[in-house]
Formats: sequence, structure tokens, C-alpha cells
Amino acid sequence: MVYDVENRKRLEHLKAKCEEFKEKKFPQSIEHQAAFYEHKQISKMYFFSKPRLAWCAVPKAGTSSIKTLDTKDMFGPYHRHDKRTAGAKRFHMKYRATMMVARHPIERLLSGYKNKIIGHIRNAPGHELSDDLSFPEFLEAIANYPIKEANRHFQPAAYLCNPCFHNFTYIMKMETYARDLKVIVYKLTGKSINVAHKHQSGGPKISKIEELLDGVSADTLEKLINHYYLDYVFFDYDLNETLEILGKKQKEEALENQKKQ
Repeated sequence: MVYDVENRKRLEHLKAKCEEFKEKKFPQSIEHQAAFYEHKQISKMYFFSKPRLAWCAVPKAGTSSIKTLDTKDMFGPYHRHDKRTAGAKRFHMKYRATMMVARHPIERLLSGYKNKIIGHIRNAPGHELSDDLSFPEFLEAIANYPIKEANRHFQPAAYLCNPCFHNFTYIMKMETYARDLKVIVYKLTGKSINVAHKHQSGGPKISKIEELLDGVSADTLEKLINHYYLDYVFFDYDLNETLEILGKKQKEEALENQKKQ
């Protein structure tokens, strides 16, 4: 199956990048360097009884769809642990499979902004924000808030699920969400499902990401890249396109500053 091939590539890519990370081959400016090593827990884990599936939930990355599977007599009822320490052998022995879902950092932030800010759950980065906050203003607030203290809806997936400390069986992506989930459900239960989800594409295009980042300062974008660096790298999202946008913003702002002098 296509997903089997892609999932194997995703896991191999993740393993290689985790080795680089452990060998400190990533930029020292990345905030995750300290936070990731100290935070050896999974933030929120759901355990489904029927297929013995353990799923690390990443907010704004298909969580609602997966949680409803227990009502369809697919996965059976689930129970939740808000924290799960890394390295527990029983965790991997007891459960048949483990999975998580990744999403492009900027698109995930946009989804969180629409749902949690416009949707009136306003304790976004860690404290309350105004309803009329624009997306650039929201990103500025996120960029200037410590990862450890941020609301989990906006913490990086790498921080929430610690993929270098847990051997996940399946890595899903929002860009292929319906297909990925359909294959995994069939593998675990032998049952077919239809998954209707709007986030189906070959991945976000640079023009779309650039449009989303319109009005965002170079300083804010640089901080966001540091915040979500490991999400880009571990889950194979194109960091270069975001760095290209950052370069443009830096040049534009430098020209503006020269004109003012």
C-alpha cells in the first residue's frame, strides 16, 4: 500500500533526525534543545481497548475525528492519561500499535486561532487574549510565550509527543489524513471506514504560507521558526520555504528602516 511505503519513510526520516538531534547537530539557538530533553513525557495519551492502540493526541491535528471512532464500534471505548513518562517498557509491550498525527506548524496555528480565539476559548498562549485579535497579533503572542507555559493547543507536536523517546508505529499527516486513518483502522480492526476531512492536499504551498504570514514581522516569524523547528524537521515539512519568506521580510524591513533614516 502507498501509506505503508510513506509511513516507513516517515519513520526512517524521524529516526535519522532524532539521531542528529541527540548528537546536537541542530542550531543551538533552537529553544527545543533544552525543553525537549527535559520534557520526557507525552502530554496526553488516549488508549483504545479493542485494537490495543495508544494514540498521542496533538490538538488541531485530527483529534476530534479519531476520538469519535469509539462510538462507531471500531476502536471501543478509550481512556485517557494526561501524562505518560518515556521509556516505560509496559507502554510498548501492552499496546499493539502507537500513533500520532503531524501537521504543518503554520496551518496548525491557523486552525487553532480560528477555533480557540475566534471560537471563544481565549486562553491561547497561556493567558486570556482578546476576541478581536488578528492572526499576525496572535502569532506575535505565541512567538513571545515560552513553549513550556503555552496552552497545549499551541505547543509543538514534537514537544507534546516526544517522538525521539517513543517508538511510534504510525505517523499520520493532515495532508493525507483521510487515507492514513482509513488504512490504519483497517489494519487494526479489519473494518473499512469513510473519513471525510477537509485537510486533503499535497501539502501547503509556499504562496499559501506566505499569504498566511502577511503582516507578520520578521522578528515574530524567526521566533516561530525556533518554536516549531523540530516539527518542521522531524515530520519533514519544508523549512526552506518558511526561511525564504523570512529572508524576504528581513530585506523588506531593512529597506524600510533605511528610508526612515
